[in-house]
Amino acid sequence: MAQLKKDDYKEQGSSQLIPFDLRLFANRLLSPSCNIALQTWVIILLAVKLFLRHDEFHDINMSQFVAGMFEIKEHRVDVLVLEVFGKADKTWVTHKIYADHDYPELCPVRHLLIYLHLTGIKSGYLFPSAAELANPPADGHFKTTVKYGIFMRFLKKLCVEVLPYEELLKIGCHVFRKTGHCVAVFGEAVDTQLRASARHLSEKHAQKYHLDASANYETHKDNPNPANMVSKWKPILSTQPRNAKIMCNISGFEFIRIENLGDYFVRHCLKFSLPMVLPATSFFLSTAHATMFQRRPRKNSSETYSIR
Repeated sequence: MAQLKKDDYKEQGSSQLIPFDLRLFANRLLSPSCNIALQTWVIILLAVKLFLRHDEFHDINMSQFVAGMFEIKEHRVDVLVLEVFGKADKTWVTHKIYADHDYPELCPVRHLLIYLHLTGIKSGYLFPSAAELANPPADGHFKTTVKYGIFMRFLKKLCVEVLPYEELLKIGCHVFRKTGHCVAVFGEAVDTQLRASARHLSEKHAQKYHLDASANYETHKDNPNPANMVSKWKPILSTQPRNAKIMCNISGFEFIRIENLGDYFVRHCLKFSLPMVLPATSFFLSTAHATMFQRRPRKNSSETYSIR
């Protein structure tokens, strides 16, 4: 697996974002019909939901998905599963990626599967370079990875353009891990489960992330706003993959490999005829945000979030 070059990576402090910020990102990144923008949003969602460091998401390989643990039933994709090996890990760690049917605009499953369909990625790296995305290989096997410096410059530019008080932010490689803590706390995560899922190197980091999020959540509880609402958090760490695979088998879930799941999702869950083309991306995504299996009323696709 490709490794970050030392001269391409510098450790630096990172701020914690709130759900409001994520929705501002979504409004900007999902407006254009652009695979790079969609890729960025998928990276953000996965990194936040799985507490990923840059060295854990930049070179995710399609082979890291565990199809035998996917939860797919009756044209409904509820759970994907990804193995990760980070700097705090001694072996591969298995994470669940839950679909968010309450707030589909923040759903990692929907956006990931749409991304796979539109880009044609079948094998190799999940997040290739912009150049390779623009000229995709005919066999769908991608050989490049998004570079740390390029991605962080794009992210910082995005923050300047869309986030209020951006001058108070530090945007570093741990911003998504810290934001993941905030989303979990706002989703009323159980503290022990949250700390296990985040795979911290030290208890000190866990406490700092938690304190920052908890203080803001108290404000949210007293003054709830739709822009900061999230689904109830669920534990993502699967420590007994053998048991999980048996549970999937006896539950009657369909077995569909990740390389085929993007097209399956579009055809059977969104009810689109294939292939979908890039100019229709915005309409495509708005449809995914209002699929028949979401449980809350559809949010107007033109709704935006702002700050006074």
